[in-house]
Amino acid sequence: TIKLGTFNMLSDGLSMDEFMTKNGDTSIIWKNRANKIVDIISYMLSNYNLIVVQENDHHYELASKLEDKFPNLNT
Repeated sequence: TIKLGTFNMLSDGLSMDEFMTKNGDTSIIWKNRANKIVDIISYMLSNYNLIVVQENDHHYELASKLEDKFPNLNT
């Protein structure tokens, strides 16, 4: 059995001025949510065999942050 996890990260280019959030657009700016996304994906890595992300505008930064937490990760 393969457990697959999928996560839509919300592309920066598609997110600005498109959503009504409790804190306005500041809550969806990448620098404000990057660590939360890393935490979510870290949790997923502990529970799934394969993870797929959509709308990832920050490939290298996300890979670097995840590799710091999981040195054997193949991103």
